[in-house]
Amino acid sequence: MTAATPCLTRRWGRRSGMRARILALALAACPAIIGPSPGSAATGQGAASRATVEPDDPEIPARLTVGPEGRNLHLVGDLTAGVAVRLAGLLDAHPRIARLHLTSDGGLVAEGAAIGALVAARGLETQVSDACASACTLIFVRGRRRILAEGGRLGFHAPYTVAARGRMRPVDPAPERAAYRAAGLPPAFVARALSVAPAAIWIPDAAQLCAAGIVTGLVGADPGAPEPEPRPCGGRQP
Repeated sequence: MTAATPCLTRRWGRRSGMRARILALALAACPAIIGPSPGSAATGQGAASRATVEPDDPEIPARLTVGPEGRNLHLVGDLTAGVAVRLAGLLDAHPRIARLHLTSDGGLVAEGAAIGALVAARGLETQVSDACASACTLIFVRGRRRILAEGGRLGFHAPYTVAARGRMRPVDPAPERAAYRAAGLPPAFVARALSVAPAAIWIPDAAQLCAAGIVTGLVGADPGAPEPEPRPCGGRQP
């Protein structure tokens, strides 16, 4: 096995029984850190290695949809192999795209990093109106402007690999830490985000995200406004 091989299987968001709860909790008031429910693996670093990917919780490859005016691209679903290539093709075919809307609970780290690089290279804005967790946040933080809609949530936790029989194994988060720091995120925020066990999730509120400069603009939740002009949210700016 080469040194690069683990990067191909690094996952960030495929937790036992977590997808539905993360997306639901993202739209409601919730504790800052959410762990597995009773009956699943307990919270904590030691418990993360006991969590398994449930067979009834399959990956849903991200669906990519270009808005009617060709300025908005929507990504909804898991960051599975090939998503970045598909997204790059759409950006080439629709050069007027200016904003990438994200709804994903994560997936492959390599895909999130590749899409994040595309976002940065093309100067795209990123927006979350629903939920963007785990590897999805690698995309969000590369936006020229990073917009959070009312009710939107960002979720953070440590990465992992999937070992034998679907067991999650925590891994060194150095690549994710470097990616966050390269995007300008403050060290204290990065340290807290990556200290959360793989089987748990940290969902900072809008005030925390604005203060740390993770989010640079806020918009309402009006679905009839496909490209609203965000209002500055204050706090530390990139």
